Amino acid sequence: MVGPGTPPWALVYPPLLLVEVTTLLLLRLSPMVRLTRAALFSFALMLGVWAAWALAGFGYPSAPLPIALNVTSKILAFVAAFTLFLPQRSAPGQAPPPESRDSRSLNGQGHQQRQGLRSPGER
Repeated sequence: MVGPGTPPWALVYPPLLLVEVTTLLLLRLSPMVRLTRAALFSFALMLGVWAAWALAGFGYPSAPLPIALNVTSKILAFVAAFTLFLPQRSAPGQAPPPESRDSRSLNGQGHQQRQGLRSPGER
């Protein structure tokens, strides 16, 4: 007698989740991408919508519920991708990030600041 085989969802969803999480972890290596709370929250919401859609049977979007879940998951996927590339904002009352050495040296102030020199009018 042959035992029950592996359920089909076990062959699809664990590798899918592994690829998604690995992609997010590899994105951390890029200097343009920032994993923020907003990005992770929208990603979690997208996975939650997929879970709700899975409970509903992952039906083809021809009825109102699958259409709504399909549209919502696509919007959340766009939001998750968009929030990865948002620039960093300083919080209210927080000082802006300091200039890098290269930008100071390009405007001629880098050498004086590094040497601790003052201009003639300063005391």
